[in-house]
Amino acid sequence: RRRLRLRRAARAAQAGQTTIEMLAMLPIIVVAVLGVLQLVIVGYTYMETSHAARAGARAWAVDDSRDWWTQAAKQELPQDWRRDAKVDAIGHGVRVTVQVPSVLPIPDSLKKKLKIVEEKSSVAEQ
Repeated sequence: RRRLRLRRAARAAQAGQTTIEMLAMLPIIVVAVLGVLQLVIVGYTYMETSHAARAGARAWAVDDSRDWWTQAAKQELPQDWRRDAKVDAIGHGVRVTVQVPSVLPIPDSLKKKLKIVEEKSSVAEQ
């Protein structure tokens, strides 16, 4: 009986140790998952910015009236990003700048540097 009690006590102690080790690893796992999610968001932002620049360049080629191609580019972006997106004319096309959304707790000074800039050119139709 005494051996049985000792075995049970050893198992309980080991289970407690495993719990403590898991709690110690949890912050590292959470940060790793958030890092992967942030990389996915950067890729998505790049893709959406590229689509917006392409739409703006197409609209610019048809009519270079500022309201037309600016709105065409912004319509391709998710609604929450439109207000802060910057659309500029460049030579024969459009440049779209979008702030990358962040899921990681990073300082504002670094957040402002996380931008995607995409340029697309087109030939103006006559």
